[in-house]
Amino acid sequence: ALQAKVEDVHVYGLKVDGSGFTGSFGGLLGNVSVMSKVSACSVEDAVVSLPASESVGGLCASLRTSSSVVASKFGGSMVAKSALGGIAGEVYENGGLSSITDCHVDAALTAEHTIGGIVGSDNHNEIARNRVEGSLTATTGSKWSGPCIGGIVGVLEMMNAGKVAGNVVCLDALNFTPVEGGSVRYETAHRIAGQTVYNETGTETDNGLAANYVEESLSPVSTQSAYAGAEGAEGESIARGSLTTDFFKTLGYGYGASAPSPWKGDALPRLYFEGETRGLVAVTTQLELRALAAGEVLFLAPGGSCDDITVSVADDGVIEVAYIESRNEGKVVAFDALKPGVTTITARCGDYTAQCVVTVQGAGASGIDLV
Repeated sequence: ALQAKVEDVHVYGLKVDGSGFTGSFGGLLGNVSVMSKVSACSVEDAVVSLPASESVGGLCASLRTSSSVVASKFGGSMVAKSALGGIAGEVYENGGLSSITDCHVDAALTAEHTIGGIVGSDNHNEIARNRVEGSLTATTGSKWSGPCIGGIVGVLEMMNAGKVAGNVVCLDALNFTPVEGGSVRYETAHRIAGQTVYNETGTETDNGLAANYVEESLSPVSTQSAYAGAEGAEGESIARGSLTTDFFKTLGYGYGASAPSPWKGDALPRLYFEGETRGLVAVTTQLELRALAAGEVLFLAPGGSCDDITVSVADDGVIEVAYIESRNEGKVVAFDALKPGVTTITARCGDYTAQCVVTVQGAGASGIDLV
């Protein structure tokens, strides 16, 4: 995407299985560049398996040249080889002009190495006010630099103008295999940033980290002072009870109902569109069957509650509803065909409507329709 504006696009149930694919991949977009902006988008309920791929992100493969992702969500699971991030696989921008802000990731991410809850590898761009939940797993590690795994960023390269700040990590697990007897170069697993300049030099500390916090149930990987605190690669530990609206506001989180102020909730905040119905879809829009046969139609309300879906039948003399039951984010309407004719099943959820046209033909016997 070049000079693109992508806004309010939501993908549900993404399934990708590409064991032989070695290219880059994004759940919504590939390479995002040249002042492009992705805003208020999401990929939910995703299952992505690309074990031979590098530069894999929940929303985009890579971000560069003054581009940004704002107020967006990824939920699901992803497997890659390396450079795996919940929002972007890699961010290339030596001047710190690209950014990922106010995003939410709730995912299980697995790769050999270079894994971040928000971005796999970043050249010190702005990564701010993001929330990460789920789990991260580095299966082997790089022979040059170890696991490179962090709750926000896997590899944080170069000390430039960008800031990794105001992020909050609530991970269930950070899994990796330590390098036995390794030097500081291999100490690249931390709760906020995996590999930093300190791992390269053993002396310099990173000046791009600020005010990052981790729920205390995830213990620090290292207790060394070089990694400690809200300005360090481990982040500051905080109790769940202290993660209040007032706390998040002190970090600059804006509460409202649009991308500039996208957060909502009394405790751990969510993005304003999370849990809201984003549409209504009939999985089958036309259905033909014989009289006396049984059929069913599934209506999905992505992002919302299936409890809000109501169903009606235009002509209940043609079909008779047997039962209606909830299934995932939708409702299944099961019915019996009574006699030849055409009728419509209509589902409603808020302002959204979806329909399935049902055509019942005569019950056939030896090629002769019965009436």
